[in-house]
Amino acid sequence: MKPRLWAFTIAILLASVSWCQDQQKPLVLLVEPADDHPAYHLDSLDVSANPLRGLGLAIEKKGKDWPLTIAVDSRLSINTLWNAGALAGKAGFVNIRYYAFHHENRKMIEVSFGRELPTPTQTGSH
Repeated sequence: MKPRLWAFTIAILLASVSWCQDQQKPLVLLVEPADDHPAYHLDSLDVSANPLRGLGLAIEKKGKDWPLTIAVDSRLSINTLWNAGALAGKAGFVNIRYYAFHHENRKMIEVSFGRELPTPTQTGSH
């Protein structure tokens, strides 16, 4: 193989490897407190006015199987994490991971939802 053709082939292979790696880079839905409602940012784009529409446009562009990371500020209620997941599910995402992050140090912890259980009706020890 001639040197120029060899260099061109290597360049194409390297470009395709980086392109393939970028194809699975998850979208990030960041939810933080705002004045009177949560602020939603999808990959740094403010979609707070209509998060469902923003997620829907992402589905059209990336597809339902594209990985989505939902990260919710720990100052918000756990319901916010649940609601953000419901919005993503309604938009059509099926590959979702959930995180809560501490607003001061930005450290995150993964949250998983198991099967639903009834809430205990009595409090205290038995």
